[in-house]
Amino acid sequence: MDEFFDSMRKTVKKEKEEMVISTVHFNKKQLEKVDMLCQLKRVSRSRFIRECLDLGLNKVKASQHRGYVYLIKADMMAGVKLGKTKNLEETMEMYWNKRKMPGKKTRLHLIEASNMNKAERLLINYWEEQGKRMDKTEFFNFTDQDIKWFQNEEYLNIPEIQEAIEF
Repeated sequence: MDEFFDSMRKTVKKEKEEMVISTVHFNKKQLEKVDMLCQLKRVSRSRFIRECLDLGLNKVKASQHRGYVYLIKADMMAGVKLGKTKNLEETMEMYWNKRKMPGKKTRLHLIEASNMNKAERLLINYWEEQGKRMDKTEFFNFTDQDIKWFQNEEYLNIPEIQEAIEF
């Protein structure tokens, strides 16, 4: 998808307005709406199309970071796993059935995030500063109070984390 938008952006910058319009494939009715909006905003057709493509590219890039941050605990393992995933069902299947995490497994908390990468990194940094991270692994020595911190969504009190989570 990124390649498509990159090529479209290059086309917008390099080619004539007619080429841009034929590449984007506007039908006559859409073209009339584009022209009307261009008149209202007092911008050229090619500039309007370029802005639309940039907006679309930003939305696609934003959606690529969307996902989940989760906490999983296995009874017979030390620590709680803090991780991220785009595909929650696949990841849970892996931990429940395919990975050798011994004992009963429990999903302790789940956070849906607009930027799962940033949210996970900020949470890891936060808990590492608290001395909870186990030897630079993805496992943490969380107490019951720490788990409640997640479950009560107290992480939303940290502006950077809140920003990474909000849609």
